[in-house]
Amino acid sequence: MQLPNIWGTGNIFTFSGIDGECTREKSLIGTLSGDRIGVNFITQNNASLYIEPYNICDVSYVVVASDIIKGVFTTRTNEKFDFEIMMIAQNAVYVRIPACAKLCVRYSENPKEKTDGNLTVYDFENEKYALFKDCKDEYKYYVFSKGENAEKICYECFTFDINKEVSKKLTYFNDLPIVDGLDKDVEKLYYKAFSNIKGMVYSPEGMFQRRWTTPDKIPHKDLYLWDSAFHSVALKYISPYLAKEVILAVFDSQREDGMIAHRSTPEKSTDITQPPILAWAVMEIYKYDNDVTFLNDTYDKLKKYIQWNMENRDVNNNYLYEWYVNDASINCRCDESGMDNSPRFDNVTRMDSIDFSCFMANEVKILSQMAKILDKSGEHLYWDVIFDRIKKSINDVLYCKEDGFYYDVLVSDNSFKKVKAVSSFLPLFAGVCEKDVAYKLVDHLKNEFNTPFAIPSIATDDETFGTDMWRGPVWINYNYMISEGLKNYGFKKEANEILAKTISVMKKWYKNDGTIYEFYDSKDEISPSRLNRKGSAVFPYMPKVKMQTIKDYGWSNTLIAEIILKSIK
Repeated sequence: MQLPNIWGTGNIFTFSGIDGECTREKSLIGTLSGDRIGVNFITQNNASLYIEPYNICDVSYVVVASDIIKGVFTTRTNEKFDFEIMMIAQNAVYVRIPACAKLCVRYSENPKEKTDGNLTVYDFENEKYALFKDCKDEYKYYVFSKGENAEKICYECFTFDINKEVSKKLTYFNDLPIVDGLDKDVEKLYYKAFSNIKGMVYSPEGMFQRRWTTPDKIPHKDLYLWDSAFHSVALKYISPYLAKEVILAVFDSQREDGMIAHRSTPEKSTDITQPPILAWAVMEIYKYDNDVTFLNDTYDKLKKYIQWNMENRDVNNNYLYEWYVNDASINCRCDESGMDNSPRFDNVTRMDSIDFSCFMANEVKILSQMAKILDKSGEHLYWDVIFDRIKKSINDVLYCKEDGFYYDVLVSDNSFKKVKAVSSFLPLFAGVCEKDVAYKLVDHLKNEFNTPFAIPSIATDDETFGTDMWRGPVWINYNYMISEGLKNYGFKKEANEILAKTISVMKKWYKNDGTIYEFYDSKDEISPSRLNRKGSAVFPYMPKVKMQTIKDYGWSNTLIAEIILKSIK
């Protein structure tokens, strides 16, 4: 087994709700340091832990995962000593180091420090930390914790069977689907993705009555609608039950009128929505384990949400759907679409949107399938009618025969917003275009969207094409959805080329930078870490200062895992 063992500056280090209590409010979230073997925790006093070895000539890593790091120091006399850093609880870190190293603790401010025997307490006005130390044979053992009861946590963690805890972290990888015969670097990418996926899971908290996920814990931390759907795609391989929990947690945030917010904390939700793709996610889980109960548990909730969209996001009642656009924003005009800064939304407000309409078509098509399975015959006929109406409107209104391409259309004057975006390939995913139109879309993929790493979020011949987020870079969720659509239309070769390139590029940058990124350079020339994200990137990587190309990103993890698994079936 080729476990992930590449150190990536800024990578997320955290406990997982898979292993126990892990709440948004109390859990420690850290990122790997860039100039030392250590973790910088995202706390008010910027706590950091790092190992300082001496008389060392080399360091190698056995595993660098989201919750455990195992490595080996080689001394100048060629002796080898292993070491470990492990999240042992949601707010506690276990460290084991040899005598040839010491553990350092640093904060941005000086605390009141009190040592009593093996325990040191670091007291701030707003936070408390504790560090417990023990020595045995040639090794030093530490537990570092945060919280009002930090001392108690340290003592409790020292009663754990550490070997059992380490084994549990590593057994997680053994229980995943086997991927024999892969290129070793692709296999490392696969296990890296599943390591990150584990770190995305929180335990029940507030309105969330079950485990739930967030894209990355830093900087996002909250639950997101369409992110959760994409997360469930790979979570089902860890546990179908967990995948279902993650979808049901989204419904925990659903309002009485059916609306589901784009983002929710355990306490509150926003007042805008996000791409409707939950029925698709439910059906993907159902295809995996054939649990009709899950369809029954979600059908009415899905129906209410889709009806809310139909009633609140179609002002002109033409079966085409409009995102809410924040015309006061410069860099994030359409949070609701998930394509925050896409040039599609530059200088416009309300549009009949190709992506929203395709997502809706796909959802009602799946609701029809669910209704058939659940023996709701009248309802499946209703959804079939809605699908046909959306499909007709998409092709009558949003398709430009002259260009052989789909565009958004301004509600104000029914004119095309002629920005060539990756969203215009979603008719393939939704199954709403005719075969002759599908051929024309493939022609566009082979021309102005044919970058060294396709599919760019904006066509290369568009004046807005660049390296800023949704204005040129490649997003893995769109590569996945469009590839699925291509396969459904018989373009298997084209789909497999896109997916193979996706694996190749993500492998390359994981091997180089040690991370899985939010989005990638469509020219595949520069590290994703240097791409713009609603403005220029900041160096060194400081997620508390500015949100930039996010590392260890949610659906990039889950979908590359799914892509790799499908590649060997």
